[in-house]
Amino acid sequence: MVAAESLSQQTVDIAQRRYRAGDIAVLDVNVASTALSRVRAERQRAEADRRGVLGELRVLLDVPDSEITTVAGEFSAGPAPDLPALLQSASRRPDLRALVAERDNAVAEVSIGQSFRRPDWGWTARYAREDQDRILMGGLSLTVPLFNKGQEQIALGRAHQTRATLELDTARRAVEREVRSAYEVLQIREAAVAELQDNALIGADANDTLARRSYEVGELSLADWLLIRRELLDARVALLDARTDAALARVRLESAAGVLQ
Repeated sequence: MVAAESLSQQTVDIAQRRYRAGDIAVLDVNVASTALSRVRAERQRAEADRRGVLGELRVLLDVPDSEITTVAGEFSAGPAPDLPALLQSASRRPDLRALVAERDNAVAEVSIGQSFRRPDWGWTARYAREDQDRILMGGLSLTVPLFNKGQEQIALGRAHQTRATLELDTARRAVEREVRSAYEVLQIREAAVAELQDNALIGADANDTLARRSYEVGELSLADWLLIRRELLDARVALLDARTDAALARVRLESAAGVLQ
């Protein structure tokens, strides 16, 4: 936006210079000034948005104002993400691991209940005296469950196991769909960035320079020049928005895959 404001100021300067030379009417100067005011207002709005985001970031990180004054960086698409690797990573997400642990606990509950069905046996040993002799006697103890055979615990454990298994399978399918959908969205977002970079903005600066020179020598009207400049500015803003959308799409994909936690 700063660059756009600078270019708009140049437009006003050129219009005033041509007006003083008697080449154009004051209407062109007024139109150029109005365009400059619009660009300045847009820059101020963008600055307000930036300060608001920085304020939210300071609150989330609980840091003083002096520690975060700006956030800057360059968008880079980076290498194409590996979908099979992302799906493999997603299978180890904490929420899925929690469901696996719940299912395993249910399996353990069933095993404990089944253990009550089996008799409990063990070895016994004791000493006895007979006259002056000491006698060591051993034996085998066997406890047969007659009433508590673990039926209730087995039934509850199996119900718990069925529910946990169903929830785990459902969650796994949902996670896979989430990752695949986020992957497709990222591909489309990055294709939009490539389209704008390779086609919409090709030669944009050169076209703007040519248009400015044409206006200075009277070969192009101010309205046509401002229209060309507005189209170029809109294309640049569209590219920034596309880059932002692509960066957010990559973050959502990595979050869905459990790469970001």
